[in-house]
Amino acid sequence: MVHTFPVGALVRPNAKVRQLGSDGTDSLVWVEGHSTCCFASMDDNGGVIEPIIVAHGHRVTTVKHLGNEVVVGDETQGVTWYSTKGEVLATCSLDAGVLLMDAWGSGVAVVDGLGQLLVVQRDCSVENLTVRFDLEECTALLPSNDSLYVIGQSGRVQRLLVDRVAWTRSPRGHHGERITGFGLDAFGGLVLAREGHALVGGEEEPIELERWVEDRLVSRQDIDARLLVTASDGTRTYLGFDDGTVREFSGEHMLSEVLSTGHPVFSLLVHGGHVLASSWFYIHGVDGDGQAWRLEHQGMPTHLVPLGEDVLVFAGDDQNDYTAPEPIGTCRLTDERQEVDPTELSSWFEADGPSKQLTAEELYGEEDEAVLSLLSDDEQASMSGTDAGEDVLTDLLADLAADEAPSPATEPVVVPEEGMLMPALDGTLDAADPGDVDLLATLSAVHETVEAPRANAGDDRTVEADEDGTAKVLLDGRGTHDPHGLVTAWSWLDAKERELATTAQVELRLPIGVFAFDLRVLDANGIWTTDRVTVRVETGSTS
Repeated sequence: MVHTFPVGALVRPNAKVRQLGSDGTDSLVWVEGHSTCCFASMDDNGGVIEPIIVAHGHRVTTVKHLGNEVVVGDETQGVTWYSTKGEVLATCSLDAGVLLMDAWGSGVAVVDGLGQLLVVQRDCSVENLTVRFDLEECTALLPSNDSLYVIGQSGRVQRLLVDRVAWTRSPRGHHGERITGFGLDAFGGLVLAREGHALVGGEEEPIELERWVEDRLVSRQDIDARLLVTASDGTRTYLGFDDGTVREFSGEHMLSEVLSTGHPVFSLLVHGGHVLASSWFYIHGVDGDGQAWRLEHQGMPTHLVPLGEDVLVFAGDDQNDYTAPEPIGTCRLTDERQEVDPTELSSWFEADGPSKQLTAEELYGEEDEAVLSLLSDDEQASMSGTDAGEDVLTDLLADLAADEAPSPATEPVVVPEEGMLMPALDGTLDAADPGDVDLLATLSAVHETVEAPRANAGDDRTVEADEDGTAKVLLDGRGTHDPHGLVTAWSWLDAKERELATTAQVELRLPIGVFAFDLRVLDANGIWTTDRVTVRVETGSTS
């Protein structure tokens, strides 16, 4: 049994939700598909007032609330300011589009497709900080009051002010390093986890956690997992790791585990007195008393946003383009918790309401009265949704009793002697109706041999890792050959025979290394076939 909150589907979108944002009070914006922006506000009952749908026209990469406006960044056009009613207020074109974006000061800080750091204002003025401060390619950014922390491709961390570079943390290690995650703690300090290469003899990839306060290194400690996300409520700091743990960072060398999710933590949020972590298909939470609870989503809920003092809104997709879009869920963190069986956690998104029962007239149409006339009164009553009463039950029991009664004696079937079978059949065919002749001809025809499907997991390949040391890999089994179109099940397995997906395609993010995956395909005749693909992930170019 697990504890959970009552959950409802806030919105059932028409396409997968790629982005989700809120102003923290009652304004909500999300992106369906890649370029449809939806603007909505919450009513007093926790529902959504009819959303305003806007075709943005470009692939959206990020959305942010800035005051009473919404700023949208996309891959090709640049930055667009909207009102919360979906009205276009301003558009600022950027040659390389928007890769990353966050609010900073009166405008937004943008990393464009070339890795340049830009500051874009509401009046569409643009300042290129990469050129001004001679910065390297930017891979992440983090606003903090009047400062802006940026991470360069080499692992260099810098704190920028409007007019200067206030501080630089140079990369450590002879062969470079990678910042796996960083964020602000409850007291304004910078917490970052770094992974070096050949920093010390015998240590290939030491992982360390650093805390900086006012550009001074306060602490450094070894950790046993990669930091991915951080969150703070102003008094406490929480860190989410790739081993699925969420830990409280409460001092120079103090890390205490708050909860464990079992899978890497996608996102982390502190809201309504709860620590919330999304991981795999679940949202895990723990309250101030240490009571853990869990929600399940139809997709991977990578988006967690707060509304008001106690409302959580979440969304995510299952990375399978062949399924229906997943709902945007919501729950109130002050509601009474329930204890349920884990299998019941999915009931909120599986309940689409009772399906409509078609009457016989709706099923056959008015022109098919002849079909209805062939049915008994009880059958017609049953098809129209009415109750035929005890008479139907009585008839059913009588039929069952008749089935169990011994059959009357019949004359034995005489099998013709050899050579007489076909003449006997010929006589039967001569007297048969044309339809019967076709049926018998079909039954006596020699059918082609049923071929088993041939699983095709694709070609072995080598891919380069991104800057974070991982690579996105699509396993595609659509090349599987089945001449009869009878494939009924797909199964992707890793080298330890753990099932990863039950679809023709699955998208994975893999670290550096060599990986083998098996595709198993089942046809309608119960025959399995298997094919293996090997994927090698190599260190990407840092030039």
